[in-house]
Amino acid sequence: MLRRKDVAEVLFGVIDDEGGPLIHNCTSEEQQRSFDSTCRKFRRFLSSPTK
Repeated sequence: MLRRKDVAEVLFGVIDDEGGPLIHNCTSEEQQRSFDSTCRKFRRFLSSPTK
């Protein structure tokens, strides 16, 4: 069950170093590239040590 898993664990399962999952009904490659970029930044944020 997903609700019993750690949120970071679930996110790291779908977001990798190359980006996130494919967008359903994506109308352009630019949208996908932008989404992948955001996913990579979010992954780096989650991976960074807490201050």
